[in-house]
Amino acid sequence: MLEALSRGIPVIAWQAPGGISDLMLQGKNGVIVKDIQPHAYAEAITKALSTPFDKNFIRTDTDSRFGINRIIGDWERLLSAPVLGT
Repeated sequence: MLEALSRGIPVIAWQAPGGISDLMLQGKNGVIVKDIQPHAYAEAITKALSTPFDKNFIRTDTDSRFGINRIIGDWERLLSAPVLGT
């Protein structure tokens, strides 16, 4: 999913445990399907095909939330934080 989003490609995803909802901004970078039935997925595909997604927004939003610079910054903050009990 992140690979597609990082290229500005909207995604269609099942609402499943494991962080899908953390990646998705419903209607802005794709469509989340909450019902596991095939007809619900088909409706989501139809909706996605008729929605004019802003590919530049998808790219920049994904980079700001999950890009390498964000991840490195998060690790640097974590590793430079004081250790409790020392």
